[in-house]
Amino acid sequence: MCKMSITLYLLNKKGFEVLKAVVENSNYKKHLSQVIYGEDNKLENDFSNEIKGLCAENGISCFSRQEGIDVKDEYSIAVGWRWLINNKTKLIVLHDSFLPFYRGFSPLVNMLINGENYVAASAIFADNEMDKGEIIYQEKKIIKYPIKILDAIHIVSALYVKLITEIFSELTLGKKLKSYPQDESLASYSIWRDSDDYFINWNEDAEKIKRFVDAVGKPYDGAKTRDSEGNVVIINDCKVREMRFEISSPGKIILLKDGQPVVVCGKDALHLVNYHEIDGKPYRIKKFRTRFL
Repeated sequence: MCKMSITLYLLNKKGFEVLKAVVENSNYKKHLSQVIYGEDNKLENDFSNEIKGLCAENGISCFSRQEGIDVKDEYSIAVGWRWLINNKTKLIVLHDSFLPFYRGFSPLVNMLINGENYVAASAIFADNEMDKGEIIYQEKKIIKYPIKILDAIHIVSALYVKLITEIFSELTLGKKLKSYPQDESLASYSIWRDSDDYFINWNEDAEKIKRFVDAVGKPYDGAKTRDSEGNVVIINDCKVREMRFEISSPGKIILLKDGQPVVVCGKDALHLVNYHEIDGKPYRIKKFRTRFL
């Protein structure tokens, strides 16, 4: 049996689910040298406490990335990781797309906004260029819309567990991981998102805006819009309503249904069914002729 030791770099639910899968297998667990966890205060729950707790329960060394631990294990695996890793181990990265598609940042969110009919995960060897390393394993699963980001994360977490199981199975048997280059002719890139990217563009089709609302909801900040008085509104849920406009004016309320606004989009309209002000207080429509910007 191989005496190989492995370090895991973990963040968020996907990292936690991977850790659970490893510690539940006694053979995999004994090859787990240590866990380095990250924290992200932009997430409602970054699962750092759950990761630390599970390590403590299983007697696994666990360190914050801020501690700058020197990693000397032969292999390291990064799951949900967002920071540069400087060590001399063979580094494997798990990524939320079917590479070479959606290299880069927020691939799952951007895939859902674009309406891809699947979600995916890839295990690659780290490369000097972003997400360009050779592919070890890949998994994908067909999805149907509408789908909330939390449900998509749950599906991708399960795909990550499949990948980590394959990797640990090979490594703990002393086998060399096989890999193959990505097809550069198919490569596409997913751009990072910041606070400005949470605002709705009412010129888009209602279907795409609906996907956007579902893709940036919890655990993220939620889709935002401003009304004509400058109030920021968080949209948690909405429904597409087919409507044809003789002259479109995206962002305007066209009618109220059960006291809730129906908003003109680039195509069709959106019935807003769950929304609130940025401080969590209920948002009240003060006048019918309100425009969202």
